[in-house]
Amino acid sequence: MKTLTQQLAFLGALGFGSLFAGPAHAQSFTMSIGQGMAIGGLDGLPFATVDSRLGVSIDRLFVYGNLDMWKAGVKSDGDNISVGIHTAGVGTRYSLQDREAKNAVPYLAGGAYTIMVIGDTGEEDLDDIVGDVQSLGLTGGFGSEYLFSKAFSVSGEFGVQHYLGKYEEDGSDLGASFTNTYANVWLSFYM
Repeated sequence: MKTLTQQLAFLGALGFGSLFAGPAHAQSFTMSIGQGMAIGGLDGLPFATVDSRLGVSIDRLFVYGNLDMWKAGVKSDGDNISVGIHTAGVGTRYSLQDREAKNAVPYLAGGAYTIMVIGDTGEEDLDDIVGDVQSLGLTGGFGSEYLFSKAFSVSGEFGVQHYLGKYEEDGSDLGASFTNTYANVWLSFYM
């Protein structure tokens, strides 16, 4: 079942993309599936993600909604606690050259996302706190896409992401932020 955030991200990407649609633009629906690795940020430990992007492409511009998933494990009082972390957001990618089959095309990418923690930590108070955290993440990167055909490509992307989290209770504010680099490999399909 899709969450409201996921639906809004997808509809926003489609709506923004339709502003550029017209007879002079080659428009298509795009879906990308990727495997990512974030390095640094949380105690400097790398963690892997499974990523997806859905959106539209109009000539060199791609506007998409994204959903990423990763698992986090924490040891608390000798107990291992594992939760699923999902990020939902919107982004854009701009190709620096015209996209042609059998050609590598460099691009710039950027986006914004929010984090949703899914799972039961076994601690009711901790679950309540995690559910009330407000978060915002920003990404910026570059990459190269190799088009095997007009319908399929493989991309490599490298960039930086910055996360801000905030929790308020009884007039007290707690905040967290971290910055890390990321690397993704994408398989993209165009329809």
